[in-house]
Amino acid sequence: MLKQHAPLALILALHLVLAATFAALNPLGEAPDEPAHFRYAQFIAEHGRPPATLAERAAAGYRSAWPPLYHLLAAAPVAVVGDAPPTRLKAVGDSPRRLLPTNGQTIAAFIHTDDEAWPWRGVTLAWHLARLVSVALSTLAVGITYLIAFKVTRQRGLAALAAAIHAALPQFLFIGSAVSDDSLLVLLSSLVLLIVVDYTQNDNFPRFGRWLLLGGLLGLATGAKYNALPLWGVVLLWSVWLAWRREAESQSRRVAELPFAIRHSLIRRFAASLVPLLLGAAITAGWWFVFVWVSFNRVAEQGWLAGSLAALTAGTADASLRQLSAGAPLTLPPPTGWLSWAGTLFQTFWGSFGGGSTINFGPWHYGLLAGVCGLAMFGLWRTRRRLPTAARLLLAVPLFFLPLPLLRFALSGSLIETAQGRHLFPALPAIALGLAWGLAHIDDSRPPRLINRLALPLILLALSLAGLSRIEASFPPPIPLRTTANAYPVAHPLNAELAAGVRLAGYEFGPAADGVLPLTLVWQAEAVPAEDVVIDIAVTDAAGQEVGGWLGQPLGGRYPGRAWDEGDTLRDVIPLALLPAAGELTVSLQLLDGAGQPTTEPLLLAAGPVAGADSPLLPDQLRADGLPAAAPFTYRGTLSFRLPEQLNPPLLVGPNGQTFAPARFIPGGVAHFIVAPNWPGGEYEINSKFKMPGTAGQALQNSKYKIDNRARQFEPPPLQYPLNANFAGRLTLLGYDLPQRRVTPGQSFPITLHWQANRTTGESLAVFNHLLDAAAVQRGGADRIPQNYYSTLLWVPGEIVSDSYAVPVDPDAPPGVYWLDVGLYPTNRPVLSLPLQVDGQPIERNSVSIGPLKVGGPPAGVTVPTAAPQTPLNASFGGQISLLGFDTAADTLTLVWQAATDPPADYTVFVHFVDEQGQLVAQADGPPAGGAYPTSLWSTGEIIPDARSLPELPPGRISVVVGLYNPDSGERLPLAGSPNGALRLLELPQP
Repeated sequence: MLKQHAPLALILALHLVLAATFAALNPLGEAPDEPAHFRYAQFIAEHGRPPATLAERAAAGYRSAWPPLYHLLAAAPVAVVGDAPPTRLKAVGDSPRRLLPTNGQTIAAFIHTDDEAWPWRGVTLAWHLARLVSVALSTLAVGITYLIAFKVTRQRGLAALAAAIHAALPQFLFIGSAVSDDSLLVLLSSLVLLIVVDYTQNDNFPRFGRWLLLGGLLGLATGAKYNALPLWGVVLLWSVWLAWRREAESQSRRVAELPFAIRHSLIRRFAASLVPLLLGAAITAGWWFVFVWVSFNRVAEQGWLAGSLAALTAGTADASLRQLSAGAPLTLPPPTGWLSWAGTLFQTFWGSFGGGSTINFGPWHYGLLAGVCGLAMFGLWRTRRRLPTAARLLLAVPLFFLPLPLLRFALSGSLIETAQGRHLFPALPAIALGLAWGLAHIDDSRPPRLINRLALPLILLALSLAGLSRIEASFPPPIPLRTTANAYPVAHPLNAELAAGVRLAGYEFGPAADGVLPLTLVWQAEAVPAEDVVIDIAVTDAAGQEVGGWLGQPLGGRYPGRAWDEGDTLRDVIPLALLPAAGELTVSLQLLDGAGQPTTEPLLLAAGPVAGADSPLLPDQLRADGLPAAAPFTYRGTLSFRLPEQLNPPLLVGPNGQTFAPARFIPGGVAHFIVAPNWPGGEYEINSKFKMPGTAGQALQNSKYKIDNRARQFEPPPLQYPLNANFAGRLTLLGYDLPQRRVTPGQSFPITLHWQANRTTGESLAVFNHLLDAAAVQRGGADRIPQNYYSTLLWVPGEIVSDSYAVPVDPDAPPGVYWLDVGLYPTNRPVLSLPLQVDGQPIERNSVSIGPLKVGGPPAGVTVPTAAPQTPLNASFGGQISLLGFDTAADTLTLVWQAATDPPADYTVFVHFVDEQGQLVAQADGPPAGGAYPTSLWSTGEIIPDARSLPELPPGRISVVVGLYNPDSGERLPLAGSPNGALRLLELPQP
């Protein structure tokens, strides 16, 4: 028996090796939802149960709202390892400072360090052991696919082909080697399909015990992942078909011809099978649903049905599930969206790696796979009549798994959440069998050739190996950092504090070669450094002549100081390029702060006699960042050159002809360039006048150095409203654009804030924008990170960041005039808003007011529906505002204004009192309605009474003259017949 199925042993061994290789080489956390799955398992290992409150679910991660069966298995190795160090890896999402090493441009979920290196310890060991649980489950699933295919076809070759397709599928290897509940779901789904196939080929209708077993497996699958729900549809429809077929066979007639009484007995037979099915599911999965309902139901607030459903989605981060539980309306994506969804689903089924499916094969790879699928479909169609009944039923199974992701896409519109090929993996045995059958029967005129059987597995095997290569190339080498003390022993311990929170634990020199002296520095972080530091190293000979050195940030700029955490230990290897020198060499080291000033006196390191060299060396030979020679340099990176006999500093020539001087040059000559934030991305080369003759000169002449730099803005854009508000000397709000100043309650209005960084910052700042009514009550707005993702930690001095967003307005905001209050605060200290500065000194304000804005209608009591002034006029000022007339009382003049259009500016009314000689004797200037309703917010047709107290006037005849002007420019609105835009209203005789 074993000999007959020997190919299966080979396939299982191949899958086991490949999956274990994926598990070992794929960096931790770099698979879909893997960090969340592991955190869920950690919580169970720590507490011995799933989370029972919303607070516990928040602590356990967003996957903790899902069934825990897989995580209970994965928790076992986590519990065995315990809390041995390291206890925590550097997840990018834990702190905005984790974005600094990659300048915010990363596909990784973690900063990968030596804490993940072999030999595995602590959380790293637990994570790899949890991955091995997935590897074992996925290997068993491959074996079940073989059994299913063999039971259906009774052909060992076809069964082996189906199992090989399943085993070598790149995406299944990737997902099946990660900490993911998909591996358990695929295994349990495969077992359910195996039983379905077995019962289909059995002439006897299943008895109570078999239905109980099938229900138990369905319950286990549901307890592994809610994506098992389509399996219930498969089993229920299959059981109906099975009952009909058995009844028809017993009557030797077609089901449609059965009398009503017989069909009624058929229904009873199905109902009898449903009872043990549900009972088995209740035994294996009922505990979970009872636990969830008891812990999270909201029956008291929402009623029995809605409150019970709310228990299933409590604390979930899934957008579509939230919308379903909230009863949100369905908005269908456009046709192009569905095409993108289908294409993405195809790609992610075959192979798309990384946590966000960012590592893909080339288009021709997917084209080749599409062609193979087309051939398989052709073979299936040709032999459709010869397919066994069980095979026909099995091939329909994938269709059951499409509606759920399609519905989720219609609800959320999210490709990354819904167009994931792994959602079809529970139907993988059926898909693999369909591909195997179709490829083996492309040509029915001859027996299936070996190439037909092996072509797809060999293609998938090659793609799997290519996928491993792509994964390895997509992630840089781990950063030489550990979170445990004494991780990197060195020959010369020092324990010298060189800057606040930065300690040099020790150093050692490696053997020199070709005039390069490797210097290893071991740094320890005693606190989170407030700013990045620069290492300044000078090498001098016995005569005090500088013959070498280095300038740059730790790890060649790859891991700046502000990214360090308390307790970090870093191993920093710096290749010091030396010029020819005689005698003992002295190495002095000091750190420079953000302003380029030394933080301490130079520290002397014993180097001994070392021979320099007069051969040129290029940046790829002198990298201090530990990256491959061909990797591009990035912001903060140091490009080092040794250019013997050069007495003048060389220049780097950028892609557009710009030239950049070295940050340090040693005549003779060693040059160090540090990539600045304003360097454009592209290829660089050394200035031509420094190219040397001979072979070395040709190498230098042909060398180009790629720099990959984030595009940043340093020139201010046009500003609709300039401000120049300085917040604590860190950031300046240059101004803002406010394209509309009228908004309806419950909607939002657009705004763009233009910020400029005055210096680097050691913390991430959030922008608060509070929409305040006339009583300073907040009626809208929401705090935010600029651009939703661009932490201020990543900004560089002089950089300008334009942040466009929509400000929400509360639905119950009363009508009136509002102002948007804008300021900044540290995200880890939200109660400490940054103060404004004037002339470098803080003032008692921590925000600026932007506006005014009109929400809904005008403020209450400011406008009137109609007006009948004592003295009607109807004088039009600039075609924008009309003076309908005025009323006079003993000491009050009431002007009645009407908006002829929506005025574009906030105008001020001037009321001048002029004597008989034309001299101004008094005035009552000011915005209409005492400033309660600025003219830029008036709407066409609105009538605004404007009452003004009359001042004390001198004796004589006094003329009252009115008009409007723009206070920003002083320009008056024109009035027909008046050269100065002034309207004489009346004379006030004074005794």
